[in-house]
Amino acid sequence: MRVSVAFLLASAIDGLRHRHHSKKQISNGDSVALDGNASIRNIDAFPHCHLSNSTCSLDSLTETTLVFTDREDSRCWNGDPWAFLVRPGNAKKLFMYFAGGGGCWEGEDGESNERCFDSLDHGVQAFKTGLGIFNFNKSGNKFKDYTMVSLPYCTGGAWVANVSGTDGEGVEVYQYGYRNAELATEWALRNLGEGPLDRFVIAGSSAGAMGISVWSYSLLDSFTYAKASVLLDSYIGVFPDGTQGKVLKSWAACDTPLWQSFGTKIKEACDAGNGNIYDVLEMSIAKYRNVAFTHIQSKGDAVQRAFYTLIAQSYSEKPDLVFSASKLYKRTNDIMNRYNKYGNYVVFFIK
Repeated sequence: MRVSVAFLLASAIDGLRHRHHSKKQISNGDSVALDGNASIRNIDAFPHCHLSNSTCSLDSLTETTLVFTDREDSRCWNGDPWAFLVRPGNAKKLFMYFAGGGGCWEGEDGESNERCFDSLDHGVQAFKTGLGIFNFNKSGNKFKDYTMVSLPYCTGGAWVANVSGTDGEGVEVYQYGYRNAELATEWALRNLGEGPLDRFVIAGSSAGAMGISVWSYSLLDSFTYAKASVLLDSYIGVFPDGTQGKVLKSWAACDTPLWQSFGTKIKEACDAGNGNIYDVLEMSIAKYRNVAFTHIQSKGDAVQRAFYTLIAQSYSEKPDLVFSASKLYKRTNDIMNRYNKYGNYVVFFIK
């Protein structure tokens, strides 16, 4: 597969929230505009459409629009109503983009680690758009005529979490990333899913890359298409040993229909706290041999290394406080070797 334009790297960790509370209970239950104009935009800069009083059909949208789900079970971490961005284009070409923006999780001792975008405004402002593949004014951008369905990230659960609870200060918090993505997908299916797509691209950056490692299996099964690609940018999923399954379970990811569709072995491993995204992504690559899967990965990504250490600390592991670039590169290659045996997988490393 040939990538015509490069993805932008994930948001820097310094831009994320990083409060650390003493206790948390969780239970089940520089940016530019998307239209390519060089200006930072918040949610009020876009037209709004509300699914509670309209279908917000693709045909009715004339410019990039925030489509609000208007559901109690569709919120940001801080309780903001959630919305996704739609840039209307060719109805035969769909680009679904899962944004990133850190992570929020509960450690083994019940302490809350909140290092994620927590509001819709933060999620919208954080879009690295107007450059690279999102520069729709660039003549060489092969995605410029696609319909873009872009999912702002504001829940900290890598698009697989489905829990709510209270933080250490007693404030209600929501990790409804799974439900948010599900509602955006349902809209896309209603508006672009009736006939086969000419082109279908699923992309995610940072936490969004982790999300589509899981979501691509369902999305590729839900749509029909002549050609599809999955682009995973700037997060391979290197976790300290024994922690990834704990994070997934704390997010109640194992209880979502996503994991229930992966088969008994993967579901039971997740329920036991031993789940991982590698098994799921490999299953997708193996099943959809006509779909190109691509990792775009920095050899020494400082953000991925930082999150590795933070997760290790929160699960009482012995963290490698100097998790070097060379160690990340080695661990990354170990993971990618699982996928390299498939002819529809390719890697683009960035120094």
